Amino acid sequence: MPEAPDDIRNYIGDIVSNRSLASAYFAGTHTWLPMVSARRLTAALQTGPLQFDVALLLLAMKLATTRLADGTNAADHYFYAACKRYTNSLPAIPYLSLSLLQALVLVAVYEYGHGIFPAAWMTIGQCVQCMEILGLALSKGSDEAAIQPGEWSAAQERHRTWWAVFILERMMGISSQKRLLCAEPTSTDALPSDETSWEQRSPGRLVSLPPSEAQPAFARLGQAAIIAGQVIRHTQKATGQKVTGEHFDCAEVARLTTMAQCLCASVFADLAAAPSSYWILVPSRSLALSSVMSLLKTYSFVGTVPSVPNVLDPARSDEELALQVNSTDGLRSTAIHVAEHTKGLLALASREEDLVKVSPFVLDSMYQSASTLSWLETGGGGLGPLGSETNAQTLLEIGGRWHLGLEYLRCLEDQRPGITALAYTLSGRIDMVGGGMDMSHMGF
Repeated sequence: MPEAPDDIRNYIGDIVSNRSLASAYFAGTHTWLPMVSARRLTAALQTGPLQFDVALLLLAMKLATTRLADGTNAADHYFYAACKRYTNSLPAIPYLSLSLLQALVLVAVYEYGHGIFPAAWMTIGQCVQCMEILGLALSKGSDEAAIQPGEWSAAQERHRTWWAVFILERMMGISSQKRLLCAEPTSTDALPSDETSWEQRSPGRLVSLPPSEAQPAFARLGQAAIIAGQVIRHTQKATGQKVTGEHFDCAEVARLTTMAQCLCASVFADLAAAPSSYWILVPSRSLALSSVMSLLKTYSFVGTVPSVPNVLDPARSDEELALQVNSTDGLRSTAIHVAEHTKGLLALASREEDLVKVSPFVLDSMYQSASTLSWLETGGGGLGPLGSETNAQTLLEIGGRWHLGLEYLRCLEDQRPGITALAYTLSGRIDMVGGGMDMSHMGF
């Protein structure tokens, strides 16, 4: 591996700056996406000249932890431009490494978190290709027992990086319903091990275990991503069934909903038992709830026939008609549930020291909840204020860290004019409505 080029060195600074950068990264992004080994990175900074792959990883870490100034276009930031210049050249480079893949993942996180589409989709596709080239695969439960003690940390880092790509692609997919590239894990594959001691020997538990079983926090995020992938494939199939008149798979809807609800219940129990894992458990809950809302929205009347919730397809069976009615009720209750629990996140996101720990993975559930409640509050049934304002205010607060929150807020403005101004008022700010970008690539 060649040494780091001068321009990257200029961006990341000297060894003291690198250590400070690493500390900021592990105190922020790493809390909800623990894929980089602190021990390996520290060793790489202490031994010999800085290599290109480690330098690019450091630059991507700096990119992922940078809070953009108000009014800054994330796609024009110089750290982003530098990262893209090198990641775009990877196909022409005769060497790849785990650090280069991790740099790609962090670039994709930045793109997703700031609403840079379709670039985020292209980068995550590049990550999947790099995993194939590197031969990165999930550890089987039986394989982990055979890993030598000295190889455990390196094996877990590869394992966790695979899960990071998988989780990020499913997170993007739940909001856009685009075709997935990363293969589903099998029942004998292992989930990530305990993130608090993952550099020690602590084997992960099997994917096949139900969500009710105890799991480390990062494994919960993996479980939520598995559910999201199944929901994405189900809703894509259901969309075709609506067109062709095929019968709905009611049993599958019940199975997926029950599994997501069980995961949410387990995450609530985990939060009570381990409050220190809050910043990784909340994204797990958010992704599971996004999946539930995406699933129920496929069959509900929300957003389709305002004020006429009883228009049914006479060709459908009683079971299918009941599914449509129950999906509408379930979507309403799930959206209210999200809004209620968003209040706690809003209180934390309003504090600067906590905002740096917020994952962009929490944003989609808030948007789906606010979108559903806005419809219910206006044309869909006259239920009165149900909490879309809380979601909007939280999107605004987190939008100061991740601009995707502001883009979601602009999408809500189209559905409910004035909600952005209300969010600014509730936050005690001056209304700064304006701007925007094309979100059609996400499916809006």
